[in-house]
Amino acid sequence: AGQRSFDYASNVSVRFSSRLALAMAYVGLSDFEKSQQVLLESLDFLHPVDNYRGVVYLSIPMLAAIRHHWGQSYIATEYLSMAFHHLPKSQSFIHKWQYIDELKQALRMTLSPTDFERAWTGGRSLDLTTTIQDFLNDARHAQEMTE
Repeated sequence: AGQRSFDYASNVSVRFSSRLALAMAYVGLSDFEKSQQVLLESLDFLHPVDNYRGVVYLSIPMLAAIRHHWGQSYIATEYLSMAFHHLPKSQSFIHKWQYIDELKQALRMTLSPTDFERAWTGGRSLDLTTTIQDFLNDARHAQEMTE
């Protein structure tokens, strides 16, 4: 039974990683609605989140981009900071993806220096499970508003 649950968790991580790549592509194309839809569908089945922390953390930069698109620059800055401070550099694409640098600069330009620093500092202590749940709730609400 132990081997079987490992295979299941491994399979879920692989499936989520491929969906994450699709969400990244949509962000790169500035199609935030499709990225949101893919992430909403994908994150929804990863329960409990703590079982999949590694792959779920990889979604945080996309969530930051979507929050910024929603006009929620303060929260987007917190999310981006969370990604920078919780993803191991050896596994992190955020240090290599030019879009992330552009997003960080856009957030700096949108917020006052004080608000940016406060959000960046606050993002270091965000809880992954709460962050994902808040995003899912807000994304579902946004989806309901457009239907």
